[in-house]
Amino acid sequence: MMRIENALEPTADMRVGDGLDGFHERASGQMPIVPGPRRPRGPITGPTSTAIYARRHAVFDEHQPADAIYQVITGGIIVTRSANGTQRKVVEIVGPGGLVGVVSGTHYGCRAETITRSLLRRITRRTVERSAPLQRVLSQALTQKLEKLHEETSLRTRMSATECVAAMILSLPRAEPERANSEADGIDHRLAVAQSEMASYLGLAIETVCRAMKNLKRMGCIQTAGRDTIAILDDASLARLAAPDRAASAAVD
Repeated sequence: MMRIENALEPTADMRVGDGLDGFHERASGQMPIVPGPRRPRGPITGPTSTAIYARRHAVFDEHQPADAIYQVITGGIIVTRSANGTQRKVVEIVGPGGLVGVVSGTHYGCRAETITRSLLRRITRRTVERSAPLQRVLSQALTQKLEKLHEETSLRTRMSATECVAAMILSLPRAEPERANSEADGIDHRLAVAQSEMASYLGLAIETVCRAMKNLKRMGCIQTAGRDTIAILDDASLARLAAPDRAASAAVD
């Protein structure tokens, strides 16, 4: 996970809250943050906080003031943008260590929603503006994200639908052991998203994604574990499908 906390002043005001244990949602759409032991606020950084968000809960919505960025500590976030009046386009799926809400303007241009129960770190925009170390960390993170996006876009033009879905499954955030019981069965479990969301992200028809998922199950690569997780049964075969160019090169060598 990217170590953002190392770029924060040690005197930043850190607060911890759990939005699931007996609390109600605020009108703003965020789970309430329960103040913990307060530390003196430093003269450079502003407040940061952590909070647990319920499954499929909006972190922020389009056109809301972009007053903070969020780092995923556990769980996952799906980021969407309105494509027209009735549909939304999935633009990103973010796991632990990833960032959402980094924009150049004053308002968010997308909607961020949790995939599962997630712990997020909220960092105010003022904190970012006044912390040079944090700006460097964010700049590096955004550069890596852009490089990954370019690589994925280039690969998809040469991949079949089944290969694209295999690559997407491998990119999904890992499920927590206590949720998926992965420590007991030794299987890699990933957070599941709806097939319609997979189709939106990959630019494929939902029927195509459905066939690809059936292919991967028939090949023994994956197994769906309810609506929440996907179990990877054969990670080597799934990885070969997800990187066909590298697999072909290895065969030639």
